Order: sequence, then structure tokens, then C-alpha cells
Amino acid sequence: MNPEIQNLELAKASRLTRIAFFWTRMLRTPFWSIYTILPFIILKELHASPFQIGVFIALKPVASLLSLYWSAWINKRRDRLRGNLIGAHVLGLIPFFFFPYVNNAWYIIIASGIYMALHRGVTPAWMEILKLNLSGKIRHRVFAWGSAWGYLGDAIFPFIIGWLLDDFSHSWRWLFSSYSDRCLIAHHFPIQNTH
Repeated sequence: MNPEIQNLELAKASRLTRIAFFWTRMLRTPFWSIYTILPFIILKELHASPFQIGVFIALKPVASLLSLYWSAWINKRRDRLRGNLIGAHVLGLIPFFFFPYVNNAWYIIIASGIYMALHRGVTPAWMEILKLNLSGKIRHRVFAWGSAWGYLGDAIFPFIIGWLLDDFSHSWRWLFSSYSDRCLIAHHFPIQNTH
């Protein structure tokens, strides 16, 4: 292949990877903000028991263990990176579509566990895509900026969401459902996963 064409393809893959990583982090931030206050929501709105709240909180470390099974799916298979990202995102958000119609705290706890396991399970795929498409210095900068913007949004958005929920108490159901729909559509960025 012509070196000029190859350099153009590498530059395009690098640019698309940076855009995809940054926008994935940014689009995830409002959802994560609502997700972090979900224990308070199910306690107040669905009258969850202390045991159910305890199970919800315990899901975080358990989901880390379960996420290993999802990330093992792409181990040493570069052709599965994009499918891993899209599949985990779609499967993690599908249960949230039904939140407007569900009044069961256990359903919400299980949906949250699935989301958390898949959310953590895609981290190795993202690391591999960043490693393949970005040089070391750019990779560290992209990861740092994307993470910083994500954490900043994670700190600010819960206050906005909390204010909204104070005025419109049942809006959380529609926030989850509508955000899931929008995020699934926006997640289909073209990601190049080979050099």
C-alpha cells in the first residue's frame, strides 16, 4: 500500500477514535449521574427495603467480577472490539427502556447490575482500541481529557438531575428511558480497530 494513503488512513483512524472515545464519555455522563442517585430513587419512590438497597450497593464490586467474563470475549480478538463496545452498550441499556412501566425494585436492581457489569466489561476493549489507533502520548492525553470531562460531568449533573426530580418526582422513569434511546442511537460511531 502507498505510504501516503496508509498515513492518511492512520490519521483518520486516530481522529475517529478520539471523537468516539470523547463523545462516548460525554454521552454516558448524564446517564451515570441519574444512575448514581438510583438507590435514593428506589428508596423514595418504590419503597425499597434496606436489604434491597444493600444488594444494589453490593452490585458494584460483584459487577467487576462478572465484567471479566464479558471482556474475556474479546481477548486476543481484535475483530471483536467494535462489536464488544456496541453489544455491551445496547445490552446494558435495554432494561432501562422499560423503567416507565416497572414498579418493582428488584427489576431495577437487576437492570443496574447488568449495566454495571457491561459498563466495566468494555474497558479492555476501549484500552485496546486506544492502543491500536493512537500513539502513546496522544493516547494518554485523550484518555485523561475524556476521563476528566466525564468525572466533571459526574460531579455536576447529579445536582441538576436532583433539582429536576424534586419538582417532577416521577420524571426519573422517563429520563432513563429517553436517555437510553438517545444513547443507543448516538453510540454508532465508526471505530477503526485495526492499523
